[in-house]
Amino acid sequence: MYDSNGTNCMMIRFAAQIDVTYVTVDNRTVATGFDIPSNASVNNDLSICDKASLSEVFVLNFASHSGADGYLVAIFKKNAKTNASSLFELMVSYPITKELFPGISPKFYGNNCR
Repeated sequence: MYDSNGTNCMMIRFAAQIDVTYVTVDNRTVATGFDIPSNASVNNDLSICDKASLSEVFVLNFASHSGADGYLVAIFKKNAKTNASSLFELMVSYPITKELFPGISPKFYGNNCR
């Protein structure tokens, strides 16, 4: 990730699998999951990387199996005394489809799972 001057200010390397448990229309509890694709890309327009700030925001965009967009947002808080950052909040949004969530009510199709 780069700041407004083009200086590399954060490098993150990870692999992620998201696991979700949900209830089907016939009241069964089912587990599913998906991987964040390796071709996901940093959204530099929404990511915030400023050395003067006590927060940094990392936004990763990816396409789901259905072709709809998903995203991951990681917010890091910086310790002003040590200048070390640690993960404060992690959010994932992924479109709900019958392929990924079999048996879920159709009223949820197209909504995002957060």
